[in-house]
Amino acid sequence: MDSLMYCKTKLTMKTPKIAQVLDLLQQCKKTLMQLLNHEQIEKILQELARLRRLSVRGREELTQTEKKHFKLLGQQSYFLKIAISLLTVCGSLLNSVGELTQCEQCYSLYVAIVESVEGSNSLQAAQCYFWLAQFYAEEPYCIDKVKVCFLKCKDIHEYFFGVTDCRVADCLFNLGLAYKRHLLLPQAQTYIQEALKVYQEGVGTRSLPVANSLLILGKIALMRGYQIRLALRYFEESLAIKQEIFKNKPKCHVLNAIQLLIWGTK
Repeated sequence: MDSLMYCKTKLTMKTPKIAQVLDLLQQCKKTLMQLLNHEQIEKILQELARLRRLSVRGREELTQTEKKHFKLLGQQSYFLKIAISLLTVCGSLLNSVGELTQCEQCYSLYVAIVESVEGSNSLQAAQCYFWLAQFYAEEPYCIDKVKVCFLKCKDIHEYFFGVTDCRVADCLFNLGLAYKRHLLLPQAQTYIQEALKVYQEGVGTRSLPVANSLLILGKIALMRGYQIRLALRYFEESLAIKQEIFKNKPKCHVLNAIQLLIWGTK
């Protein structure tokens, strides 16, 4: 536990050099691996829950041994939170200096801890997968990992909120954008179209997410070369919706940008 506190102190004092980050990360990971035992974490959480239930009736009902145990478990939970926070800081620093392999290890360890503590199908895990997918989306040759992370996040949101929730559509939309960024246009078109359907059902056919999806579909169709008419139709539909939304701002740059795309396509 001391190594976690040491790392946290060093990283918050000033921005360290890459060699310092790697050294701190190794110290941190050594301690974290001891915390990643799922059974151990479950035992800690169950015992904490039991003692909290007892403490609701009054801390005086706890024996001295239980009070000491409660304090120890609280400290372990606190250090676990520090570990999670520390990993995000390390990952961000490693990413900023181009140490992508080490950064990925950091983020993967972060997700593993969250899954161990909160559960692999929890909303907290979904948030981690969405975040991890966005990291992978910026890197070359990681599109398969992007897909796995976004679809895992989508499945969790479907379970909690239903198939028409906008968070489900957000996963599909961002996956489509990732494919577009990697110039995998058929896949990009497929996922943006799926997102469009969910947005239409979940937030309405004349909503901003629908207009944005139509705009991206138009750009993808234009990039594919032989779908000019389809691109023009998407742009015009997107413009019509945004004109309704921004009717009090007729000279809005958003509208001007789509109009330029339409004129250029014609």
